[in-house]
Amino acid sequence: MTSLTITIIVIFVTAFVVAYLKATWRDRCLKDLEGFPVIISLKDGKTVWGTMNLESTGMLLRYSRPHKSGSHFETGFIIYKNEYAGVKAIYRILSDLDDAQRKKREMKTLLSRSGFFIAVRRMIRNFFAAVRDGVVESMKLLIGQVTPKSSVLSGKDKYVSRMGESFVDYIGNSYDPLLEKLIGRRVVYERFEEGSWREHTGILQNYTKDFLEIINTSTPVHITLSPRRSKNIHLGIEIERKDDSVVVMNHRQTSIKILSSDEEHILEPGQKKAINVSENITIELNEEIDVVFPRSEVIVRHTVD
Repeated sequence: MTSLTITIIVIFVTAFVVAYLKATWRDRCLKDLEGFPVIISLKDGKTVWGTMNLESTGMLLRYSRPHKSGSHFETGFIIYKNEYAGVKAIYRILSDLDDAQRKKREMKTLLSRSGFFIAVRRMIRNFFAAVRDGVVESMKLLIGQVTPKSSVLSGKDKYVSRMGESFVDYIGNSYDPLLEKLIGRRVVYERFEEGSWREHTGILQNYTKDFLEIINTSTPVHITLSPRRSKNIHLGIEIERKDDSVVVMNHRQTSIKILSSDEEHILEPGQKKAINVSENITIELNEEIDVVFPRSEVIVRHTVD
């Protein structure tokens, strides 16, 4: 068998493997939130929430009840994988979980740190991620040896390089030895908020080349609500528009903060208040949460004893 034949076989086999992995691979940080109610903050200022259903091509947030929009009712919101760059943060508020969801979360957290097969899988994934550059360079060298003899592969270096990178990416994601040692430990992470970097503490649960998963943390969660003439309840917050004001009632178990252009209002559980605003209102929640951040939005800065 000639070197050209071997090279062509390698290319086709790798292409098939990459195609399969692309069709089935899901980010492991996002997988930890699948089946849970989440709030997603987007960089364009929009806020969406629902129960996450994750697929390899994106995610579907299923609403707890149909939402009327114009002449139709919507039951979910789709964010495609190529739109992940527009995600600012994905929150899971612990007080919003029912007993079954709490047990599921605890089991996932426990297994991710102590399970034997999880540890073996992590070792294998880290191995492939650590040798990523080596595999890519090896494929380049392989093609380089036969390129002068074949016009079929001439000029295809970039294609083969990208194929090699995709192959290793879908097996393991990036390996970061610093973050690997911090999984399960409390850390201080920095987040750019309102024009400055602010510090928060939490437990680093997981990481991928695109996301960081922090659990048992507390960082402000902002949601934007659109008041209507009829009463609506979103995330335990009841709102109703009356003339030039909006009546807000807090059905949550903790206090909420209403942000407006001129002042802030604190509503304790069970409290109701009329706010003089003519547009949408922004609610700030400050509770214990789990959150997945794009790595472009947050950096782990300190360890905590």
